[in-house]
Amino acid sequence: MKKISDPLVTEMRREMERISIKRVEQVDWFNWLNCYLDCCVTYQHSTQMYTDPAAEHP
Repeated sequence: MKKISDPLVTEMRREMERISIKRVEQVDWFNWLNCYLDCCVTYQHSTQMYTDPAAEHP
């Protein structure tokens, strides 16, 4: 699996802190995200908007 981009990790961590997700639980969220992005790559779904902070969002 590819590494989750640093800007996305930073953004996710900030959001999880904002909504009071415990640090211990954040590991599961990152594992899920990594699996999700890996699945997107495997099945050729675009992940650019999730991994590239400069990408335009629809």
